[in-house]
Amino acid sequence: FGKWHLDAGREYQVPSPVLDHGYDDGGHPVPTEDDPKSTHAITDLATDFIRRKWTGDEPFFLQVSYEAPHTPILASPDVIEEFRAKPRGVRHTSPVYAAMLKELDDGISRIRDLLAETGLNSSTYVIFVSDNGGVANLQEDTNNEPLRLGKGTLWEGGIRVPFIATGPGITPNSISRVPVVTTDLYATILDLLGVNVADQPGIESASLVPVLENGGSIPEGHDQLRRG
Repeated sequence: FGKWHLDAGREYQVPSPVLDHGYDDGGHPVPTEDDPKSTHAITDLATDFIRRKWTGDEPFFLQVSYEAPHTPILASPDVIEEFRAKPRGVRHTSPVYAAMLKELDDGISRIRDLLAETGLNSSTYVIFVSDNGGVANLQEDTNNEPLRLGKGTLWEGGIRVPFIATGPGITPNSISRVPVVTTDLYATILDLLGVNVADQPGIESASLVPVLENGGSIPEGHDQLRRG
């Protein structure tokens, strides 16, 4: 559910273009004045999907592609006013950007709370990741310091992004310093399902399961992550 760029111009259409790419559900709500990034509506779709699936016996895959944080920088008027009433930060000073991030945080919290409520949190992997750093020239809105530059560059400000994973076998509060890339999620998710892609030619992806289940470090005997 959410942002989808593989069918230009069809992102908000029904049925969703994601159905043409292997998904059996999906959609992107049209933004409104009170929900300009569709954050609340996307979360509604995601939580409704979980409620439909949690009583079944089959595992499910859910991808939630929020538009926040992304240009244009927008948020609900009442949340913006909440942050305008607070003291400005030192590095980040935009109340609109702060409001947009709060709504994103609230959406993720709703999903995680539902997983806990249904008991699915004990058997579900949750992976949070961004595709790139903030735009470096948006001055007041984004600041990737101490990383250099940002989106659209190969400097760390552009490619070093948050990556958080929770689930069975992952040590809570562990930190990994192993360099990975988001295409590794393909092999990782398949590995969790018992499918090994390491011997399949042309797959540019490595399973992160050995790292996730080893406190964030490459296990002894592994010189590096094996990539297809």
